[in-house]
Amino acid sequence: MNKSLIITILVGIALAAGAYWYWTNAADTNGALTPPAATPTPTPTPPANVSPAAAAARKDLAGRLGVPESDITVVMETARDWPDACLGLSLTDRVCAQVITPGFEITLHAHGEDFFYRTNADGSVAYLIDPKG
Repeated sequence: MNKSLIITILVGIALAAGAYWYWTNAADTNGALTPPAATPTPTPTPPANVSPAAAAARKDLAGRLGVPESDITVVMETARDWPDACLGLSLTDRVCAQVITPGFEITLHAHGEDFFYRTNADGSVAYLIDPKG
């Protein structure tokens, strides 16, 4: 038998099996097709208990924007070990101790925008990050 004929037959069988499966699984009792139900996208929920570091970042951002802290939502708070006391940032005006510094990477949301912070563990050092570099 010709190789292309065998491939054509196998493709036809696969298509027929797929069509049979589709019609038997996607049709309602009247044989009419029903679209699959949409799966709702979950809305991220802010952390219930914000750390002192997130509270410090929120307070700093409220001061910068001139808005109440209640207008700022903590979207994400991730524990990080920063490579130095400057929290992994190149700060030209500072000398940074070369020690692993525990802290947080925090995303805040206010007035339709996300703001990104790096903090140390207790929030006594908090830097607003420009995501564009």
